[in-house]
Amino acid sequence: IGLLVMSFIAYTSINHTVFADEPKQFSQPTTNIYDKTIYRVNQRLVMNDLVNGDLYCVADNAIIDAVVNGDVMCLGNTVTLKGTINNNARIIAQNIVLDGTVAGNATLIGSDIRINKDAAIAGDATVVANTLQLSGTVGRDVTIRAKTVNISGTIDRDVYSYHRTMTITDSAQLRTITPSSPQALEVPAGTVSGQINQLGTNAPTYLS
Repeated sequence: IGLLVMSFIAYTSINHTVFADEPKQFSQPTTNIYDKTIYRVNQRLVMNDLVNGDLYCVADNAIIDAVVNGDVMCLGNTVTLKGTINNNARIIAQNIVLDGTVAGNATLIGSDIRINKDAAIAGDATVVANTLQLSGTVGRDVTIRAKTVNISGTIDRDVYSYHRTMTITDSAQLRTITPSSPQALEVPAGTVSGQINQLGTNAPTYLS
C-alpha cells in the first residue's frame, strides 16, 4: 500500500496542479463547493461536498457522500460510495460498498464488494472480488472475476463472469449471461431474457 500511495502522489504531482483547499461556501453550511480537482490522504475521510472536478483519495475508511462532477479514484481499506459520481469510479479496497449513483463506468477491485439495492451504475461495471453481492442496477455490461457471486439486481445488457459459485435470485433481471465456472449455473425462470452461453468449466482462481 505504501508503494501505491507513493506512486499515486507522484502521478498526481506530475500530471495535475494541486490547489490549496479554499472552498466556496454552499447554501447549506455543512457543504462546500470545490471548483477543481481534490486530493485527500486521510486515516478516515468523509466527503459530502460538491466537487466540480475529479476526486483522488487514499484512506483507511472513506465515505464519499458527495456530488462529484468528474472521476473518483480511491484506494483504501473500506470505501463507501453514497453520493453521485457524474463520470467514472475506480476503487481499490478491501471492502467496497456502493449505495449511490455512478453516471459512467465503475471499476471495483476488492475482497468484499456490495452493490446495494439503491445503487446504480449507468455504464459498464468491471468487478474483481472474493465475494460480490450485486443487488442494484447496471445499465450496460458487467464483467466479473470472483469466487462467489450473488445477483439479485438488474443488469440491462450482458454479464461475463469467471467465478467459482454464482447465485441468481428470483428478483434478478438479466439479458444475456456468459459464465465460466466448475459448477452448473441454476437460473430461475424469467430472470434471463436472452441466452446463457457457457464458456467452460475451468474457472480461473481468484486473481490468477
